Amino acid sequence: MNNYIKKMLLIGILLLSVIISFLWWLNNASKIVEVGLIKEEIGLETSPVDRTNTGSTINFPTKDTINETIPVRDFKSDPGVTPWGDNTTLILGDGLIADEQAFQIFYYEVDKSFSIAILQEPITDIRKVAEAQLIERLQISENDACKLIISVTVPSFVNENISGQNLGISFCPGAMQL
Repeated sequence: MNNYIKKMLLIGILLLSVIISFLWWLNNASKIVEVGLIKEEIGLETSPVDRTNTGSTINFPTKDTINETIPVRDFKSDPGVTPWGDNTTLILGDGLIADEQAFQIFYYEVDKSFSIAILQEPITDIRKVAEAQLIERLQISENDACKLIISVTVPSFVNENISGQNLGISFCPGAMQL
């Protein structure tokens, strides 16, 4: 292969990489905007997430693959993370609409799992915001979130038809679409 072809091939690969990176950014930026618009539209205020603690990580087991782990940002000492019950459970975040609880995110130390409880309507919108907050707090990708043990539930006082079911993370395979 002569030098001209090698240069053109390299330029093509670099250009393709730039295009793919831009499309990835555009996709993620639109999700951030969507979550921001949802929060504004329904008046949802969420717990602050500590963006300064980016160094230490904890390895979490995946739900489907034995011995595979996913590194997540160590969130346990974040401001606003509070113990609940027997101190093996933490409340990681919540959302308020007009001073009423819209959702809560729990972490269970025993099996290193998470649970999002949607506590009022509109379920679909609040679910998206809660999922985005968990992903931001853990500093993981959507793909990695789908591998972790995360349940999304709705109590019967919010919706009797879907209470007691794991809705799953909305963008993951097998999630209940509402």
